[in-house]
Amino acid sequence: MQDLGDAVVVEANWDIIANTEVLNVSQTWAGHPGYLAKSSNKTFVATGVGWASENVTLPEYQIWAKPQPHGQLAVLVVNIGASEGLSNLTVPLSELYHPAIFADDEDYSEAAEAAEVGEAPVGAPARRVQIRDLWKHADVVHPGKEGGAAWSELVVNDVPLHDGLFVLLTPAV
Repeated sequence: MQDLGDAVVVEANWDIIANTEVLNVSQTWAGHPGYLAKSSNKTFVATGVGWASENVTLPEYQIWAKPQPHGQLAVLVVNIGASEGLSNLTVPLSELYHPAIFADDEDYSEAAEAAEVGEAPVGAPARRVQIRDLWKHADVVHPGKEGGAAWSELVVNDVPLHDGLFVLLTPAV
């Protein structure tokens, strides 16, 4: 537990506490507080967990999503127990966008209509997205493509144990 009354602790954690992009996601209401989008099928047993008297089985990772305005989606990938680090995880957009939650979103509705005629994946409000890493304050560049090409899935690499990846998906124009 960190003591936020300790100036040294606050200084060491200030970039996290005062991250304006992350705070913006937290403070923006777009009709839903967020949801568990995906959980690893691979599990591990946590022993000696302080909040539980017995061993607890947990997924290696979880992916949480929170709708943002204009079809954007904030996505938090948490590495709970992949001790070697979380890598080579590819998640289709259709597994991140929950259709029932986005049903009233005008941008989503247009994309859902396009999906019905085969122009977009079912469940995804956009065929492709721009990805912004909220921790790094930087757009994620698509490897091997010029000009920051849009992504058709979320690719997760190099997330250490007990760490996370926090990104904002924006439908590509």
